[in-house]
Amino acid sequence: MQKTILIILGFAALLALLFVLGSKNPGAIPDTKKLTAASALSAREDSYDFGDISMKDGLVRRTFIIANNSSTSPLVITGISSSCMCTEAFLQTSAGTVGPFGMPGHGATRAIREEVSAGESREVEVVFNPAAHGPAGVGKIERAVFIADESGGTQTLTINAFVTP
Repeated sequence: MQKTILIILGFAALLALLFVLGSKNPGAIPDTKKLTAASALSAREDSYDFGDISMKDGLVRRTFIIANNSSTSPLVITGISSSCMCTEAFLQTSAGTVGPFGMPGHGATRAIREEVSAGESREVEVVFNPAAHGPAGVGKIERAVFIADESGGTQTLTINAFVTP
């Protein structure tokens, strides 16, 4: 009898643990402040809300301006990635536009090594495809683009929208 109660309690504890782990949103954007150091890059705006957008209207775009606010030191951008396959980024460099940069593991991974002198800025165009997830992709979304620098810092740019059919 006592052994049966212990088995039932153990099974209940396992189910509770699985419920807690499964309730986390796997598509959520990680809190990069906890994961990485602050970047010397800064953005004039680091978030944009598209409001209501329709899947049938196609891609939406937003250009962000990032800058090296260091007073003397150049900064090297060493990586750009997105939080989801539906979101890509393009960097306007001194030599032209580079990209697309997307979600790691989905498509080609591009290497980058772009120096941004002190006081200089660059444009980052973020492109979101509201139809990428099909009918299951309607509703509120939040996506991010992560810009890593050689010091280990990351600047995060986020977009939000409410996707309709």
